[in-house]
Amino acid sequence: MPHVTRAAFERYLGEVHRVLRPGGRFYFSVVSRDRSPAYEVDDGRDTFTGRAYADAELSALLRGRFEQVERWLADSGDGSWRVTYVNLLLRKAGPSVSP
Repeated sequence: MPHVTRAAFERYLGEVHRVLRPGGRFYFSVVSRDRSPAYEVDDGRDTFTGRAYADAELSALLRGRFEQVERWLADSGDGSWRVTYVNLLLRKAGPSVSP
């Protein structure tokens, strides 16, 4: 989800939380601002190069709604376009529902 504005990303997380049943899982990946400090764009307009999120920002966006199941980092690109992605497998907070 790095190629959407921050406002759209927050709305997407809200919609995922709304439609996912408790215990349901989903995966997403964003550029790590903590590990890729040079990677940042004009947040208001540009949806081509994407957004970077600090670990603290991600924690705040997910707190109370999702629990982390897995987290791993992946490097991509070369030179000034080398970035690190944070990959997250999350579970909707709350009691699991048996099928």
